[in-house]
Amino acid sequence: MKTLFSTFIIWIFINNFMSPNNPNKSLKVDLKVLKEGKIQVKITNISSSSLDLYSHVKAGEKLHYDFFELEAKTPDYEHIYGIDFIDNRDKAYPVVVQLKPNTSFSHTINLVEWSEKEHNKQTLWKYAQIQSLPQKCGIKIRIKYYNSQTEEGKRIWQGYAYSDWVSW
Repeated sequence: MKTLFSTFIIWIFINNFMSPNNPNKSLKVDLKVLKEGKIQVKITNISSSSLDLYSHVKAGEKLHYDFFELEAKTPDYEHIYGIDFIDNRDKAYPVVVQLKPNTSFSHTINLVEWSEKEHNKQTLWKYAQIQSLPQKCGIKIRIKYYNSQTEEGKRIWQGYAYSDWVSW
């Protein structure tokens, strides 16, 4: 019984403190509001080991950000709703980057453009009764970076991490 208890304590320690898949333990997500309806998202490896991460999806000439979701709070803070950065595509492939400790990658995303995609318009209307996401409207936004997919033969980081809330 004592061995089982010791094994359980070690398992808890490893899963809570050593695993790169816990939220905000191995990645830091920064969100910056830019001009002209754009945001900058920066992912930084804050762990002590290198991590393989999905950066984006290459879909022809366009980039899709399948591993990011913008969360917004309605002005009355009653609802949190999401805007995704995925669109129709025929051929696409995920791009993997390796981040060494204390290194990062970033993307500049046109949030207004993505919020005007039909599926995102429906979400905006359902939760906030707005047709688009006008800049400087005072709502709070944050970015969630997440991955639950695996790729055969690769050790891709899995988990999720959030940025702090910022004003849009």
